[in-house]
Formats: sequence, C-alpha cells, structure tokens
Amino acid sequence: MTLLTFVFLSLWPWMDQGSHNRLSDISIQPQPIAFDLVDIDSFDRIIFSLDQIIIIGDIVEIPVFAATDELINAMDFSMLLNVENLEFLSIVEHAEDLMYAAFLNPNDLKLRFTSNSFTPYPVAPFESVSIRFRVKSPTLKKSDFSNFNCYLNGERCTCDLQLKGDEITVSNKHIETSDLFISPNPATDFLYIESDEEGTLDMFDALGRAVIRGHKLNTNSLNNIDVQMLPRGSYTVRIVTTHQTIKTQKILLQ
Repeated sequence: MTLLTFVFLSLWPWMDQGSHNRLSDISIQPQPIAFDLVDIDSFDRIIFSLDQIIIIGDIVEIPVFAATDELINAMDFSMLLNVENLEFLSIVEHAEDLMYAAFLNPNDLKLRFTSNSFTPYPVAPFESVSIRFRVKSPTLKKSDFSNFNCYLNGERCTCDLQLKGDEITVSNKHIETSDLFISPNPATDFLYIESDEEGTLDMFDALGRAVIRGHKLNTNSLNNIDVQMLPRGSYTVRIVTTHQTIKTQKILLQ
C-alpha cells in the first residue's frame, strides 16, 4: 500500500461524515409545477348548425362549431344517421394543421369523427369543420340525426343540433358543368387541376367508393394530386365549388 493510499483511507470516514452532515443541512423544497388545465363541461358545446347549411343541388354541407372559451386541440363526435335519407360523403376542414379520421360504420350506422391539431381550433362563430352529405329525398329532416356523443379535448361536452323547424327543402337536381379541368388524362403519377374558384375535390373508383375526399383546391392556381399509389383504372373526379357548382370528369389512371 502506498503512502498516498494510506492517507486517503485514513481520512475517508471523516470526509464521508462531513459530507453527509453538509448534505443533510440542505433543505430541498419541491418546486410547484404549474399545469394549465382545460375545464370542459356541459356549458361547452359542439354545434351542428342545420340553419347555416350550404345546399348544392342534393348535396348539403353542415357547419360544425366549437362553442367554448377554452383552447381546443381535439374534437370528437359521433351520431346515428338515417341512411335511408343521407349518404355521408366527406369532411371539409377549416382548421389549420388538422389531422382527422371519419368513418360511417355500416353495422351500427353511426358516423364517427376524431381529430386533433397542434394549432387551436377556430371557435364559434367560425366553423371548425363541415360535414358533407347527399340527401336522397327532397327534404333534410332534423330526425335524420340522433344519438350524439361529443368531446372537446377528450372531455365530454354538450351536442347541439340547431334547426328552426323540423326540416329543410333540398333540391335533388345537380348544378353540373362538363368543363374539362383535369390534365393529363390518362394520367400516371399526378393529376393537375385548374380551378378559378375555391372548392373541394372528391374522387371515386369504378365501384363508387371514395378514394379521395374533401381535398381543398386553391383558386387561380394549378393544384396537383398524387395518384401514384392508386390502382390503375377509371375514376370519377368531382369538384364542389363555393359558388354551388358541381364539376365532374372521368379520368383514367394507367
């Protein structure tokens, strides 16, 4: 054993005791952590406003609002639909950075919508999303919707279906144009859409199944859609403009 090692081992008990005493004299106070809790309750509502719907032929868009004083980053709802009169088409998003999924379950006939966004949702009087349906009869009835469940930021809130009266008259006549607005056709990788109006685009396969829903189109610009992952075949593209015009065009992917 070296002299240095002997001196260190001789002093260790004293050093350890002194260190322990010094540490025990330090009073460690836990620091409070501030949480900004969002208190969602029955006074907070998701409004489905049938009084403010947009009617485009037999297609209607129902605006959905978050009526709350809180910052909202998630919205979820479900509703039972009368599928004898309603066909769910798509969701039209109005919030920035919105990530969502919407699905009509054929077993229980419920439309389920779940969403979140890093950017706070717009709140009433600004709509968060709109729901697009095709109405199969001349009238849209309040009774076509029932059994609502609504959540804001994961907490249950009130569902508010608003309509003055019991039904709305809906035209079952399309306002269509046959203008060619997509190129190239046939296409392989991308579709390019020229639009002089804002609107949304839906795309359906040969069996009528939606493969693209609610794609936003910018006005006075060349919009492009990636179709590389879609199976080759024939499709129908439909644009619904903000001026209540429906444009459809057949395309071929090869």
